[in-house]
Amino acid sequence: MTPVNDPPKELHKAIELTARTLRSTKPDANGTVKVSGKGVCRVEVSASSVDRIVSILDALARALESKRLLIVTSESGVTVPLGKESLSFWIKEKTRQRKHEPTVAELEEEAQRERKLQKYWAGQSRQSDANSLFGRAYPEFARHFRGLVESPKIS
Repeated sequence: MTPVNDPPKELHKAIELTARTLRSTKPDANGTVKVSGKGVCRVEVSASSVDRIVSILDALARALESKRLLIVTSESGVTVPLGKESLSFWIKEKTRQRKHEPTVAELEEEAQRERKLQKYWAGQSRQSDANSLFGRAYPEFARHFRGLVESPKIS
């Protein structure tokens, strides 16, 4: 098997839209880039894995095409019809959830939030955005991307 490096300059036409969509989508609060939709492979990966995933999808599309398999873009994404079944293109990077270890800055921010909350409850503060006082200053758990991906499956 050939190692997957940088994406080729000219991508397979079946994954061009997926590549553009991945590269233009901003990651969520956990650093995850999620895309799906008409003509787009369903992908859920870390922002740092986008180019690697584009390379994998391109290599997969080219390998399937070299076996004379038809690659179809549809309302639900990108598929390869296989008789009564179809191979759906989707990739999800595996993650591990661990208890978040707060930084010194996060602990200080949390202590400040708690002091403001105490003043709010004591009626000593008229915080205009009281909702900001009720959430912890840092997440309880952190999501770590493992760099491993799940591959397409037959559906």
